Amino acid sequence: MGDNIYIKRIKEMSFLINEPLFSLETHNKFKMEIGVFLSFAIEKNLVILLTRVFYHYEDAPPDQIMVDSTVQNVFEIEDLKRFIVEGNGIKFPPSLITSLVSLSISHTRALMAQRIIGTVYQNNIMGIVNADELTRHFFPKMFNEEEKEPKKEDKKPKIKFGKNPPSKNSY
Repeated sequence: MGDNIYIKRIKEMSFLINEPLFSLETHNKFKMEIGVFLSFAIEKNLVILLTRVFYHYEDAPPDQIMVDSTVQNVFEIEDLKRFIVEGNGIKFPPSLITSLVSLSISHTRALMAQRIIGTVYQNNIMGIVNADELTRHFFPKMFNEEEKEPKKEDKKPKIKFGKNPPSKNSY
């Protein structure tokens, strides 16, 4: 990457667990939803990624949340103003934004895993995600048009879980 990047903060903003929704029935598969939100403070060289991950059963409405975690990741990038683009705000090289998203997802996974220990969800640690596909999904403008792969019917990256794997993945 070649950029001087520092992790300034990893902070759990919210966490919810709803154990009464848990079912031992094997036909109920988990569905995981992920959201990644980007903001920045140019004058302070800060980039903030807010990552939200929540689980619900695929056959239940998404508002019946089983586990929900939101984690704030603050990164300092020297001379952040060099990434300012007119009209679009900020644009990072694909490798940089992918690294930031990957770190944010890892931090969220670690904090969630710590919080679900001793609960009925302890064997359902957030799985590994393809950081490149996830980043392209949330921040397509960070990638040049010539770098985009041909469209594949909007297939989302596969996410691997613990014991109760979801049959569908969602962002």
